[in-house]
Amino acid sequence: MRTLAIALVLLCSCAAFGQSLHETTSWMHNFVEANGFWRGTDGSLEGNTLDFVECQVKDMERTTVGHPSLGGMTYSLGDLDPNSIGIWGGPIATVHFDTTNEQNKIKWLKPDGTPEWNADLSSWVVNFGDENDAKRFARAFKHAVILCGGKPSTF
Repeated sequence: MRTLAIALVLLCSCAAFGQSLHETTSWMHNFVEANGFWRGTDGSLEGNTLDFVECQVKDMERTTVGHPSLGGMTYSLGDLDPNSIGIWGGPIATVHFDTTNEQNKIKWLKPDGTPEWNADLSSWVVNFGDENDAKRFARAFKHAVILCGGKPSTF
């Protein structure tokens, strides 16, 4: 009985150190707002905005030099494979990810935020101008995917 009580105390204390989904997605939203920028080929400063409603993500590209938005993506964190999340380094540091079993569940959005028909993908990226920022974001992103029930691909 004493062993069970100690195990429960340890389990509860370990759980207290984990961030909730809301805390994680709020941090991710704010982090991308502050750090998710890179230089475009025409010199514009480009970036993404990530908005969350629980596990649903709306990822819109933005520019700062008078260019129209290129649109974006919408997807559920629960549809993603947490083991697929990784970093591509370079002048633009990229956090890339896939859906579980590469199902086409990532939907294109038009610049006005409405869905583009017949344009679903199985992978996507979030870009940063700094590799360290990408690494920090990837850790939080994987945590959020797991909290939303994201499952590894079968093969």
